[in-house]
Parts: sequence; C-alpha cells; structure tokens
Amino acid sequence: MRIRISRFATVAIVILNFLLFLISWKYFITSETDIQKFTSKPKINESKSFTTIKNNNRLHELKKFLQKSLTVILRDFYHFDNDLKSGIDHLLNIIPNLRILIISDQQAYPPISIFRPIQSTPNQTTNPSILIYKDNVQFVPLNLDLTKKASENNPLNYIQTKYVLFLPDNYKLSNARHLFQRLIRNIDDDYNAKYSKNPRKILVVPFTSNQKLINYCFQLNFDIPNWTIEYLVKTNKTLDCDMYTQKHGMLMETFLLHDFLEPFQSPFPEYFYLQAKLADIKLVYSNESLSEGGKKLLMSSYHSRTKRKNIKREQFKALYKKLQMKKVVKKYHYIPEDKTASLKNLKKNRNKGNKQQEKNSKGNALKNGKDGNIIDVLIEQLEIPTSILTNYSAQVQMKTDISYFGCEKNTKSCIGQVYNEKPFYLYISRRTPPCCLEKLKTIFQYLIEELETTGVRYWLDNAALKNAIELNDLSSDAYEIDISFNINDYNRSTAIRRCYDSRPFTDLSGFYWIKATDGHYLKVQFSKTNDIHVNLLPFEIRGDKMVPKGFYGIKAKSFSIEYIHPMSSVSFLSKTVFTPNNVRSYLVDKGWV
Repeated sequence: MRIRISRFATVAIVILNFLLFLISWKYFITSETDIQKFTSKPKINESKSFTTIKNNNRLHELKKFLQKSLTVILRDFYHFDNDLKSGIDHLLNIIPNLRILIISDQQAYPPISIFRPIQSTPNQTTNPSILIYKDNVQFVPLNLDLTKKASENNPLNYIQTKYVLFLPDNYKLSNARHLFQRLIRNIDDDYNAKYSKNPRKILVVPFTSNQKLINYCFQLNFDIPNWTIEYLVKTNKTLDCDMYTQKHGMLMETFLLHDFLEPFQSPFPEYFYLQAKLADIKLVYSNESLSEGGKKLLMSSYHSRTKRKNIKREQFKALYKKLQMKKVVKKYHYIPEDKTASLKNLKKNRNKGNKQQEKNSKGNALKNGKDGNIIDVLIEQLEIPTSILTNYSAQVQMKTDISYFGCEKNTKSCIGQVYNEKPFYLYISRRTPPCCLEKLKTIFQYLIEELETTGVRYWLDNAALKNAIELNDLSSDAYEIDISFNINDYNRSTAIRRCYDSRPFTDLSGFYWIKATDGHYLKVQFSKTNDIHVNLLPFEIRGDKMVPKGFYGIKAKSFSIEYIHPMSSVSFLSKTVFTPNNVRSYLVDKGWV
C-alpha cells in the first residue's frame, strides 16, 4: 500500500514539474518578446535624442561662431523716421549675444528712446555720449566729442570680430543664422575661386523686393587732375559695378575697413563705395537675399521723403567739397517726354502680368524726366525696368547730367592766388577746376555780347587767341581770358565808360566791373566775391602801331596796326569772335609762340 502511494506521489511530482516547465517556458517566450519590444523602442528614442542633441550642438556652435565672428552695423537710417528697435530685437531674438553697432553722423536729437547712457564705475563719470540698448548693442555718433579719448572717437575700435555686415533700416531675416553662415562661406570661398588674384571684396546682398531696373548699378570713374568724378550706369549688373543704389546689405572682412579714409561718413553707402573704388576693393553680387520687414512703413509721408532728399543733397555737396571734386557727371538711362505716347501704345501689347509694373515704372520715370527738371539718380531712382530696355530700346536714351560745385557768385574763386603766372593747382599736377572754366566761359560770352551790341572794336588776344587757333577751345590750364579793344570806342559802352570814370560796380547780370590795380585795364569778374575774370586791355593808335594805353607787364606789347586792318574771325566758345589777321605771325611778334 505504501509502495502504491509513493509511486503515485512520484508520478504526480513528475507531472507537476512538467507542467511547471511548460508554464515557465511559455512565460519565458512571452517575456522575451516583451523585452524585445521594450528595448527596441528605447533604441529608436535614443537615436532621435542623439540627432536632436547633435543638431542642438551644431546650432549652439553656430550661434557661438556668429557671436564671435560677426558684427552687424546699422548705418543707413534717419533719426526722424526709423524702425531701429524692431530690427535690433529681431536680430537679438535669433542670435541673443550678437554684437550690433548703430552708427550715426551725430548724437540723435530728439533722443532715440531705446538707448540709455552707459553705466559708469564709481571712479569714473558717466559719458552721456555713449549710449547702449543692451550690453552688446551700442550707439556710436561720428561727430567729434572732446570728452572722449581718441580711441573712443573711432568706431573701428568698437569692432572686434572678423566680419562686419552692414544692414539698412527696416529688414527681416528668415533663418538668419544659416543665412549669415552661407554669406560668410560665400565671401571666403566662392569669391576667391573667381578672383584669386585679388581677394579684397565686398559681398553685396540684395533684398527680395528689389526691382530689376536699369538704373541701379554704376561704374565710378575718377579724373583727379581735372577735379571730376563720373557715374556711368552699367547694364550688366554683375560685372564692373562699383556702386549699387537699390536697398541692400554688405558683408566684408573687418580689416578692409582700415583701408578706408572715413568708412562710415555720409552720404552712406555712396561715399563708402567711392572709397572702396579708390582702395581697389571689388564688389560681388550675392545669390542670397534679404527681406523687407519691420513693424513700421518708413518714409510714407511727403514731408519725410522731401526731408530725406534735402539731407542727401546737402551730404553730397559736402562730400564733393571735401573730396575737391568740382565736376560731377552722371550718365543713365532715360525716357524723354516725347516718347511717352509711342511707348504707351507699344505697351498695350505686353503681357498682363508685367503691365502694371511697367506702367508704374514708366510713370515714375516720366514724372521725374520732364525737360528742364533736375534728376539726381543717386538720390531718387528712375524706376525703368530692364524689360523696357530689352523690348523698347528705341524709346530709352542715355542721358548725361553735369553738375559743377564751386565758383558760385557768393564764394571765392577756386583758382586762388596766382604766383609767377602759375596758379597753385599747377604745382600739384592738376588743371584749372572745371567749375572755374565754366564761369570763365560765361563771363566771356556775356562780354562779347556787350562789345558787339555797343559797337566796340575788339579782338581776342594773347593765350586765349593761341587756344582758339590751336585747340578751338579754352586750354585746361587757363585761368583768365584777354580781350583787347580800341580805347577810342570806350564811350560807346556805358559799362566800360562807367568803370573807367567812376568806382567799381556790379551790373544787372551780377558781373563785377573793376579797374585793375596794376594798370589802367579793366577786369570783368564773375561777382564781387568771386574774382575769376576776363581782362579788357585798352590799346590806342599811334602812327602805324597799336600801343598799350595805361597798362604794363608782359601783355603790354605794341604791334603793327596792319594786324587789325582788316580783322579776321574764329569760332571760340560758341561765339564767332574777331581776331587779328595772320594770327600765327601776330602771336610770334608778341612772344606767345
């Protein structure tokens, strides 16, 4: 009986162990599957987390790189209408510690509310001319401040990064960190591949809103001996362009700014481009672009636009005076008023998508292009699309505007003192300033009309006569013109008689008549203040000679009366004027040849 019970117990234990084995095996299989599912999920999360960490690290490194390598400079803005705060906050929201400099001609007034005086240390007084917005955002005026050290008056000392990016007012940057990175990569790599011989460059970054116009890319030509600068519009917008007039940014390496005489002075960026040209720094047009933005629409009122134009004009006048440029030539594309009707008829056949844009552009061009109006394409563009030049080239003409700076009625002559028959500019290898030549021609033409109207017998004489024969124009070194006349006719001209018999006077045209102190000859000056002049040299008949009447010097030389009986003539300065006959022999006898 006991044996049966033990056998039964043994079988039961075996069966139980077998069941426990099956249950354990099933549980093991199930748990292994669950473990695989659990562990596989964390592996995926771990990969994503690693990628995120890696991206975050790259972004962090990019931020650190831009903070250490890039300074943004805001220079092209106006105190009376700007959106500085919006633009600065936009940049700092993307790159919190980005270094930003706001540079202005002088301390802003009314004050720009976003700035505050920099905090002073206990041992140092606060300098109210140093303003900051945040620790990395500073306002730097360019006007001389005697309370600052010399280093503090130079904005270059505030730039410690390798690159600088100039941005205009009112902008918005999408994905700015990577945009800045691409721009820096472009200026380091792409340009060197194309211009390996000259790595000095400025990367010009346009705005997406810029129109494709034919009057925004200019080549600059300097003629320093003739005091002249020329702006020549270029149809090819990518090559040989020295200046851009549409809204844009500029990226460059900081060390290049040390080659500029005054890198931040007004008018900006036009003066900046002039200096870049002189420093042989090339411009490269970027494929990247910036976007319009900001919370405020700038220059929306007629008052603000007019104020901006007036400020710009005064800045250009001051610039040309500083650079001693007396003649400014601007060549650009232009649609004459008489082409309006034919252009309007032709444009009716254009595609509807381009019609409105061309209509607006043509309207702007013609609005500012009427004959008699002064057009300054550097201040306000003539918005003529490239499509008009492509499709209607016959309607578009090249216009040349010439402006003179200096030698006005209320200013002194640019010729200055004349020593030993040589003005000062000949000693520095320059010629007569073109503004003086123009005023000299104006006096000459006025005086010829006076002499011919009153019947005074005259003839062109000395150096001016030689210029008329050899050059058919006034010499580039001329600073006066000599006209000789018969003293017996002085009563025929009221102006000549008045100048001889009474004190100097200013006539109705503003010209100043005066008797010379070195002899009894007359000078007709451009004005009382501006003494550029034409000489009236009196001669009288003595037998068979023409003899100087009351004046002396190298011009007071007698000659045979046969030279002026009969008279000859020559075309000179848009006038047909009288001259002695046998001119070359006459000039030899008087010692001018």
